[in-house]
Amino acid sequence: MAKCRGYCMTATRNSCLDRMRKKKLLSVQESKALHISSTDKDPYEHMMNKEILTQIRKCVDALPENQQQVIHLREIEGFSYNEIAALLDMSLEQVKTNLFRGRNAIKKSIIKEEGLWNKR
Repeated sequence: MAKCRGYCMTATRNSCLDRMRKKKLLSVQESKALHISSTDKDPYEHMMNKEILTQIRKCVDALPENQQQVIHLREIEGFSYNEIAALLDMSLEQVKTNLFRGRNAIKKSIIKEEGLWNKR
């Protein structure tokens, strides 16, 4: 019974990782976010939102693989910390640490980019 459970967990983990690699961290939600028409957004806001989304994608792509996987599973797929730990065969603390570091790296990059935009 324990061997069967271990096999199923490994197969599920590998399947998720393969799926993530194929998608290259591009979610359906992200692609739809830019195409939602709204009467209260002007072209400038639309362009800025697109730039921010592009910057976030660049930041995520620059992260180490563990951080990319954790951020994708948490922020895009909506998995809980415990589910991510089981899927990626990590401790709960490792999941939290990778998520914290990844989010901070993205935040710092966006703040830096925003500073460059404001100087122009």
